[in-house]
Amino acid sequence: MMKQEGFMMAYWERMSMMYGKGLTGLLLCGVLLAGGAAEASGEFSYKSAVLAHRAPDGSLGFVAGPDLPVLKVYAVDGAAPVYYIRFEAKKGTFKKAAGLHARILADGQEISLTPVGDEERMHSSKWFEGWYRLPADGVAAMGGAAEFSFQVVDAGNQVLWTQKGKLKTAEAMQKITKAAPQDYLREGRIRAESAAESVRADSRPRVFLPAVTPETVQVRIYDYLEELKKDKETKADWQGFTLYVHTNKRILVAMGDSIGDSIPLVTFETIPYQGGTLLAMMKDQEYYDKYAKQFFTVGMMTADGFVIDLTPAWRGTADRWDGFLNQLYREMSPHAEFPFDISDKSVKGEGNRFFIKESRTAQLTAGDEILAVDGASAAWYKPNELRLVLLQKQGPALFRIRRADGREEEISVAPEMTAPARMPAEMMDDEKRGAYFAEKKARGSESYVHTQGNYPQLFSLMDESYR
Repeated sequence: MMKQEGFMMAYWERMSMMYGKGLTGLLLCGVLLAGGAAEASGEFSYKSAVLAHRAPDGSLGFVAGPDLPVLKVYAVDGAAPVYYIRFEAKKGTFKKAAGLHARILADGQEISLTPVGDEERMHSSKWFEGWYRLPADGVAAMGGAAEFSFQVVDAGNQVLWTQKGKLKTAEAMQKITKAAPQDYLREGRIRAESAAESVRADSRPRVFLPAVTPETVQVRIYDYLEELKKDKETKADWQGFTLYVHTNKRILVAMGDSIGDSIPLVTFETIPYQGGTLLAMMKDQEYYDKYAKQFFTVGMMTADGFVIDLTPAWRGTADRWDGFLNQLYREMSPHAEFPFDISDKSVKGEGNRFFIKESRTAQLTAGDEILAVDGASAAWYKPNELRLVLLQKQGPALFRIRRADGREEEISVAPEMTAPARMPAEMMDDEKRGAYFAEKKARGSESYVHTQGNYPQLFSLMDESYR
């Protein structure tokens, strides 16, 4: 940490000489983070953890590193999981080579790989990149190995590129071997050992809005920010915020000069999918600073104190945007309405507890505690996250309830399927959308907005919305 602080002080002195002593620490942070954006814009780091992803069709994927990413996919049909590994290498000798293919050696033994697609299409000049299928016993062998070598060889089996495995490779393979459907918690996250750890982590809500264009969704997001600026109770907090549009038309980001005009508060991704829109909201992002040569996490839920200590400010706005996502889902999608309202209580060291606040069914009574929904413990959820889960139910949900006298029982409750609260806004073509945002003074800049980097690439095999 002292080494990092020394680097930061030296960098700050250089910046002060260039821009003047009046620069704030916030601007410094913004300059630092923007500097690394081109190389690693918003990457999910899979180097020390297992990432989780649920596709719209319900299939689940898990990714682990720390070398080349390994993807594990559970299909909705209940079949055994399938493993893939992605190779990505660049070397001048590739340019004149032919018949390139990849291989893995674990403790000197080669693990069989099956290319996904044509290997010739993986090779482009100095680049070689593509997916291979891994057998389950190969992943298990990697989990028990001490030495690894990832290679790209030519038609004559000559090694043109090699990467030695890191010490934690075996540990990562052990983790992904254990990853099961019940471990999925929320987008990007698997369940931690305790609920308290999970509720502190970033959530990335993601919903499908049928028959609604991404342009319509983006306009509604902008309108909501304008509503916050005009409301007597919230305008003081939101006057300094602006919605920025990326050159990638799927991406919007809300940033404010009160936090730092180069630091995103929350990023939205609007993905065209099956005639509608997949809307994802990301509240934490990772940046790679090429000077410090390390990642920094910035966003609503967590922040590296050594970069910027405004975690409480971000966290205080998280529930409001989660609530907006619920509101948007009600407005634009058929949704489930259960006959009760929920209250919540955060318990230190335990996670969240949820109670029936008001019941409109004889099955439940005010004060009943919701322990689990369809077998998943409620303690791991954030309040609005649980509400969004219930809104997306397509049929009865099984609730485990604790009564006031301590008795526990399971109750199946059917929701009422409800039409969207209002019709979506007018469908807008690119020209109309551009005029709308220009009028509202939103602007786009590669230097301001940081996308999710490798996230779509890692899960493209299992999720057509990313293809």
